[in-house]
Amino acid sequence: MITNRVLAGLALATLVAGCGVTPEKIEPSPISATAYRRLTCAELAEERRTLEAKLPQLYGKQSDHNSALTTAGLTAVPTLGLSTLLIPSLYPTRDRQDDIARVKGEIAAIDGVRADKACAT
Repeated sequence: MITNRVLAGLALATLVAGCGVTPEKIEPSPISATAYRRLTCAELAEERRTLEAKLPQLYGKQSDHNSALTTAGLTAVPTLGLSTLLIPSLYPTRDRQDDIARVKGEIAAIDGVRADKACAT
């Protein structure tokens, strides 16, 4: 017979596995292009390069966070119980979805301005 602890563990493992969004699938946040309209094409290109350089590090941190969630979910459920997992301090990393979405949104805003200004690619 399946115990409540096993059922809770299976349910949580399923939930945790679905929680981590891969960085590539994170959609850009809507960002106003107003601040970028005053920049020249060269400045826009430089700003875009700066933002693009941030993404690999954020992607890595998000992947680490997703791994930590999965590991915490799979190891803590059988030994500590479900309620312990709900304490945020147990997770050694922070979710970077908002940061990734913002940077992707800023890149999209810059791309829109570059297109409006007919900047070279």
